[in-house]
Amino acid sequence: MSAAGPWCGPGTTRCLDGWSFAQLYDELLELHAAVRADGPEPPAEPRECFSSYVEWLGARQRESAERLWEEHLRGLAPRTVFSPEVRPSPLPYGELRFPLPQRAETFAREHGLTISTLLEAAWAIVLARRTGTPDVRYGLVFSAREAEVHDVERMLGLMINTLPSGLRIDAGETVAGWLEGLHRRGARLKELSTADFGVLQERAGTSGALWDTLLIIHNYPHNFQDVPAGGLRVVETAGFSRVGAALIVSVDVKPLRLAMIHDEARAEEPVVRELAAELSEVLEQLTAGVDRKVGDLLG
Repeated sequence: MSAAGPWCGPGTTRCLDGWSFAQLYDELLELHAAVRADGPEPPAEPRECFSSYVEWLGARQRESAERLWEEHLRGLAPRTVFSPEVRPSPLPYGELRFPLPQRAETFAREHGLTISTLLEAAWAIVLARRTGTPDVRYGLVFSAREAEVHDVERMLGLMINTLPSGLRIDAGETVAGWLEGLHRRGARLKELSTADFGVLQERAGTSGALWDTLLIIHNYPHNFQDVPAGGLRVVETAGFSRVGAALIVSVDVKPLRLAMIHDEARAEEPVVRELAAELSEVLEQLTAGVDRKVGDLLG
């Protein structure tokens, strides 16, 4: 690698989740700094091999997790925001970026919540408004880095899982009580994050989509652009997304910001912009006062 030249990461040669990429990025910066200083190459610390995670996953009994996921989804019929009659576009997804209220992270911390809980709550309310029902379903991406796997936090590989999720909004609850319940529910569901989506879809009796919007929350150790790079300037980071969902609601936590990644045939730009504005509005409303009724937010 040339200390002064561009570097193109080998992301196409292996499957990595965002947490793994952040670790590789840190190591690249350390190596680059050593090259610039004409110093010795930093010693590579040994990592647990990804194959040990695969072995652990293969030995894990997932039947109980899948059964509990079925119970979680029972009674929540798939409801779509976008027309299922429109065929997906063959073109790459479009991407629009928006700011989010920075107050949300402080609010979550002050009330003993995760920012993920607050964001999921806000998106559920947006969906309820759009579909006209308090029962909502969406896709949710989980980290599947289980603590019982040795050295899992430093392991490189693909340790995420996408599963159908949803909830029934009780309009009579206070915002405080509802968010606390969602926080507890999130902790329970995290324990079931290794459930097999294929099995869940088969048991649902459908080969079609179980959702048309997908929520992804990125909580990486750092923001790539903001890491001191020792002379290595990060010009841009970018990714390409193509999944079955009409809309991917992708949120970076550090700093808090939103990307709406959309199939331009099914989720047209004006509608996507409306949904982004509505999500920001709901976050403002959730953090404005926890004693009000959830039904007040359904509009």
